[in-house]
Amino acid sequence: MKRLFLTIAVIVLGVQLSAAQNDMQTSQKDSIVFDEGGVYSLEDFRAMALQSNKDLQIASQNLKAAEESRKQMFTQFLPSIDFNAAYFRTGKSVKLLGEDKYLPVVPTPPFDPTAVMGFAYLPQDALTCDVQNIFGGSISLVQPVYMGGLVRQMYKLSKINEEVHRLESEQMMQNVILEVDEAYWRCVSLVNKKKLAEQYLALLDKLLSNVEKMKVQGMATKGDVLNVKVKQNEANLALTKIDNGLELSKMALYQLCGLKISGDYRLKDENIEQESVENAGFDMEKVYAMRPEIQMLEQANEAAKANTKLALSRFMPNLVFNASFLGSNPNMYNGFSKTFKTNYIVGAVLNIPITHFGERVHNYRASKFKQKVAEINLAKAKEKVELQLNQSSFRIIEANKKLGTSITNMSSADENLRLAKESYAEGLISLTDLLAAHTAWLSASSEKIDAGIDVRLCTLYLEKAKGELSVESK
Repeated sequence: MKRLFLTIAVIVLGVQLSAAQNDMQTSQKDSIVFDEGGVYSLEDFRAMALQSNKDLQIASQNLKAAEESRKQMFTQFLPSIDFNAAYFRTGKSVKLLGEDKYLPVVPTPPFDPTAVMGFAYLPQDALTCDVQNIFGGSISLVQPVYMGGLVRQMYKLSKINEEVHRLESEQMMQNVILEVDEAYWRCVSLVNKKKLAEQYLALLDKLLSNVEKMKVQGMATKGDVLNVKVKQNEANLALTKIDNGLELSKMALYQLCGLKISGDYRLKDENIEQESVENAGFDMEKVYAMRPEIQMLEQANEAAKANTKLALSRFMPNLVFNASFLGSNPNMYNGFSKTFKTNYIVGAVLNIPITHFGERVHNYRASKFKQKVAEINLAKAKEKVELQLNQSSFRIIEANKKLGTSITNMSSADENLRLAKESYAEGLISLTDLLAAHTAWLSASSEKIDAGIDVRLCTLYLEKAKGELSVESK
C-alpha cells in the first residue's frame, strides 16, 4: 500500500514539474530580449514595450479578476449545497416533570363506576432526558427558482465588467503603440538629419579647403575664408544639437520599451525612403466596432439598461426552493434516545413585495435617467470619432502633397547646387551665391526628411482613429 501511494505521489509530482517547465519554456519563448548593437524594427520595439509596460500588466491582472468575478456570478444560477456539523455541551439535563407524580389508573379495561381507582407512581428521574452532550449535522440545498430577473441582470453586469476591462486593456495597448511609434519615427528623423548635417559639414570642409587654396593663388579673399568658417561653425553647432536631441529621443524610446536608457540599439528603418500613402475610405460602423472608446461607451449603455432591469426586478416576487437532510443525537423522534436519527425538510419560500412607500419607484426612475445619459454620451462620442477621422484623412492628403513638393524641391536643390559649384569654379558667381545654394540644398533636404516622417505619423494617427493600431500594423 505504501509503495502504491509513493508511486502515485511521484507521478503527480512529475506531471506538476512538467507543466511548470512547459509554462517556463512558453514564457521564455514569448519573451523578447534586445542585444546591444542589434538592429530592431518598429514591430520589435512595439512588442518589447507591450511586454514590459507595467500598466498593461496591471490591466491584464484586472481582466483576469473580472473574468473570475463573472464565473463567480454564474454560480448564482446553480443550487448552493452546504454541510453543517455541531456539538453542544449543556449544563443541565431536561426534566419533563417538576417533581414525582402519581398517575390515576383504572384496574379493569371496561369502565366500571363502582371500581376502585388506583395510582401509578411516576418518579421525576424516570422522565429526565440526558441532553447535556448534543451532536447534530445537516445537509441543505437552496435553489433560486425565480428572482424577478435579479440574478440574470447581475450576471449580465459581470459580463459587461469583464468586457470593459478587456477594452481598457486594448485601449491602453493602442496608446502604448502610439507612443512607441512617435518616439521611433522621431529617432529616425533625427538619425537622418544627423547624416544630413554630417554631409553638409563635409561639403563645407571641402569648400573651405578650396577657398583657402584660391586665397593663396589670390583668387579669394580672407573674408571669403571667414564666411565659410562661419558657416562651418554653424553646421558644427547644429550637428551638436542634433546629436543631443537624438540621444534624448533614444532614451525616451528605450524607457517606453523597458530597456536601459544607456543602451545602444539601431533602428531598422534608418535608411527607409518614404513614399506617399493611399488614403482609403472608411466605414463608420466598422470604425465604431474597432474603437475601444466607443465599445466601452456601448458597454456602459448596456450596463445602464441592465441596471434599469435590476431596479425593476425589485418589484417582482421571489421564489426559492429549499431542501434539508438533518440528524441529531440525542434525537427527539424516539424519546430523546442517545442514537442518531435523521429527517428531511422540503419546502419553498415566496416573497412578494407590497409597498416601500415609493423607494423602489424612485430608484427605477433614477436608473432610467442614467440610461438616457449613457445613450447621449455614446452619440456624442460617435460624432467626435467621425470628426477625428475626417481630420486625420485631410492630414494624410496634406502630408502626401507636402512630400511630393519636397521631393521636387530636393531635385531642384540638387541641380541648383551642382550648377552653383560649376559656376563658382568658373568665376561666374560669388562665394555668397554658392553658400546660398548650399543653404537651399540643406533646407530642401531637411524638409524632405520632415515630410517623410509626417506621412508616417499621419498614417499612424489615421490607424489610431480607425482603431486598427496593433502590433502587426505599421
